[in-house]
Amino acid sequence: MPYKDPEKQALYFHEHYLRNKEKKLKYNKKYYEENKDEILSHNKEWAQAHPEVISKVAKKWRDANPEYEKTRHKEYAAANPAKIRERHLGYLGWTIEGWDKTYKEQGGVCAICGGLPSNGRNLSADHDHDSNTPRGLLCNDCNFMLGNAKDNPVILETGAAYLRKFGK
Repeated sequence: MPYKDPEKQALYFHEHYLRNKEKKLKYNKKYYEENKDEILSHNKEWAQAHPEVISKVAKKWRDANPEYEKTRHKEYAAANPAKIRERHLGYLGWTIEGWDKTYKEQGGVCAICGGLPSNGRNLSADHDHDSNTPRGLLCNDCNFMLGNAKDNPVILETGAAYLRKFGK
């Protein structure tokens, strides 16, 4: 080591880095091009062996760049609406084909009230929350009604009896 003083040593290494920066970048680029397949394979193996590290680093980056992430998601959704729809329906136990078939069978109206969806939206894909089994397509109001009643027919029947009691 040229210096025993840590500050002078750090300064020396920094200056050495600055003097040789271009040379090192050229060397690294050449080495990468000559060994690209091996490097990529090694990186992939490492990433597969350390998913928790990759996940932590990715989360840290996303947290530090929320606007980029928001923009990226919007761009992806705009460029891939079919994939987004398929993924969303999949979470609910539906397929695109099943949704389209049910929509035609129901004539494009709500399975409960027979109304059209409000606010220019599509019908909601109703599903059993326990088994994730598709049930039918509902307008937002009817979907919220079932959700607020916790999909419990007794609550809905009691509510209907209550309304009848008061002449509705």
